This record gives sequence, C-alpha cells and structure tokens, in this order.
Amino acid sequence: FAAALTTSADIGPVEAPGSTTIENGIFTVHGAGADIGGSRDEFRFVHASLDRDGEITARVDSLSETHAWTKAGVIIRETLDQSSRFAYTFVSIDNGVGFQYRSVTGDSAQRSGAYDGVTRAPYWVRLQRIGNVFTSYVSADGHTWRQQGNPVTIAMSANVYVGLAVTSGYN
Repeated sequence: FAAALTTSADIGPVEAPGSTTIENGIFTVHGAGADIGGSRDEFRFVHASLDRDGEITARVDSLSETHAWTKAGVIIRETLDQSSRFAYTFVSIDNGVGFQYRSVTGDSAQRSGAYDGVTRAPYWVRLQRIGNVFTSYVSADGHTWRQQGNPVTIAMSANVYVGLAVTSGYN
C-alpha cells in the first residue's frame, strides 16, 4: 500500500478526542474509545482510501497501558461508520496479537484464530486484501512473517478505507 495516510479522525462516540502526529515517517496516534469490536467501534483512525487489492504493514512500537484491551494495529474498513464491516490485525496490552473482523454491518465482531497472549509491542502487523479475502500476518522483525488466524471472506465494496487504528479500551 503506497498511498499516504493523510486523514485522522475519531470513529464512534469517543469521550476524549484523539490526535495524530507524524514526524520523520513515524506516526504517534493517541486514541480513546471503548473498543474495536462488538457491534460498534470507538477508536482513532489514521487512513487513506484504497480502491483495489492491497496490504498495509506497520510496526507497533509501543502502547500506553490503560486497559488490558488497549490495542493498535492496521485495519481495512468498508466505511467510516462505527458499525462498518472491517478486518483488523492488532497488538494489545495483555492479550497479545490478534485478528478480528466484522463480516456484516452492525453485527458483533469475531476473531479468527486464537489470540497470541505472549506477544507484545514492539511488533509488526500486516493486513492483506485480495478481492473479499482478508489475511492477517504478524512478525517480530518485519522480515519473517506468520499468518495470524485464518483468512476471512468479507463482502466489501471495491472502495474501502485502510490505515492505523488505536483504541484505549476505555471511553
């Protein structure tokens, strides 16, 4: 994915507004929000549009511990609506890396595979879209990758949003 992530916004009714700074290609994202999951999401999203197959890769350097489910990673969403379909590869504070998705707008999010409760930031995350198939990968070094969970099929429109997602686990 070569487009610049240029837009930053809060998704859902977060209690405290988030922020994003970019310096020397490093994104610092502060986000509130109860979670990315359930039937609606609350988080900070730094994104660009994607109108074809693609992938996004990021290194999550660190997370500030506010909740066991504080998480940061890469996400592909069909819309900017809080109940949108999505696929999300993330690193969390206490639950390690995971792959979550919502295949039906407004339904509860699900996970693909088990959470890797051992892995912590810094860690690399990658999400790939080929048609309507989404595959999650994680890496300790950015060179050797392993698939996280199983690929999932989510019927999304051709034009989607892709980027970085951060949620504190608290609203």
